[in-house]
Amino acid sequence: MTWRPLVTGERCAELADLVRDIVAAVEAAPPVGPYDLGDRALLRAYAAEADIVPDPDDRGGDALGDSVAEFAAAPIRPGLFGGAAGIAWRVAHLAAEDDADLVCSRIDAALLQHIAGGSAEYDLIGGLVGIGVYALARGDAGRPLAGAVLDAIAAMARPRPGGLALHTPPDWLPAWQRAEAPHGYWNLGLAHGVPGVAALLARFVTAGIAADRARELLDGVVGFLLAFEPAANGARFPAWLPGAPDAALAPIPEAERRGRLAWCYQDLGASIALMSAARATDNAAWHAEALALARACAARTDAQAQIRDGGLCHGAFGAAHLFDRLWQATADPAFERAAHHWLDRGLALRSDRPLAGFPACSVEDGVEHWIADPSLLAGASGVALVLHSMITSVEPAWDQLLLVDLEPLEPTATAG
Repeated sequence: MTWRPLVTGERCAELADLVRDIVAAVEAAPPVGPYDLGDRALLRAYAAEADIVPDPDDRGGDALGDSVAEFAAAPIRPGLFGGAAGIAWRVAHLAAEDDADLVCSRIDAALLQHIAGGSAEYDLIGGLVGIGVYALARGDAGRPLAGAVLDAIAAMARPRPGGLALHTPPDWLPAWQRAEAPHGYWNLGLAHGVPGVAALLARFVTAGIAADRARELLDGVVGFLLAFEPAANGARFPAWLPGAPDAALAPIPEAERRGRLAWCYQDLGASIALMSAARATDNAAWHAEALALARACAARTDAQAQIRDGGLCHGAFGAAHLFDRLWQATADPAFERAAHHWLDRGLALRSDRPLAGFPACSVEDGVEHWIADPSLLAGASGVALVLHSMITSVEPAWDQLLLVDLEPLEPTATAG
């Protein structure tokens, strides 16, 4: 399959210069811990492709080695984002096979022990789904770990209207969420909830990892998600629904039917999870649901989108990248237009703040805080990787971490 640059012509040179500015700014910032070093290794590896930011001194390789060394000296939590599975994923993705096996086999053993302990959360960011993403990157060597992840997800799945879902208990929640959901909740975001489970199970089906069992679970999880009907304004999924694990689902407040565009929560990330499920099972009805949801997202206004910064997680370049993935996967011109729109909006957000004009925005008690963030998920590295993918024919396989890596169509394919 072929990855097509979204941007062609003279504008490519402008965006290439911007990628170089961001890489330089990230490298000038002091690294903070092993995960930050892993992000820098990933940025350097991809930025060097197509000679956008050549790396003759192998700074990317040095950053990866330093990441592993710092992790070995002071092990960190197990998850994919900010944790051991994320560092191991980068090693599996970037290092030579023998070197990767040496590092990853030890982390595999620790992760298997963690899952066996029965206390693992289930989500993509820090839990079982993220560990499953890493297991997929290991190929055949990761199958025992993937099998353990599947067993643990199956044990946590509960019957719910429409199918199956996984409950997030209150002791997994930060204090402010626990105040809103004292009995826990049903999370409906790709980053922390049931759509992430669907996206992982779809990949297990495709990879042949206990495919029948994974398919049975996938049917149940997608059934649960599709039981949520679109609201009048087109928004479908709230961030979460509070409730105890055995209580009936609460109705969705209309205030939660927001049109926000983000990878982490709401409809855009969920649409890609549903499309992954449809493609893995060749299910035309699921594909139609996913496509309709994604097209509704592409039609959202800037005001509905509620985007403040540029980052991958919930920023303009994240929206641009997800729409680019949808365009590459479907050839639908609505997604191409949306990708260009959010690229332009992201570029318009550039300021004089570090890093390279693309700080991350956090909001506390209604107050915006702008942070110099070099990370992949919320910061400048993610912006640079998106821009690189838009000006080259290098497929951005780094977005396997986000579970949005829809396979591109051949360029001659028609929309649909």
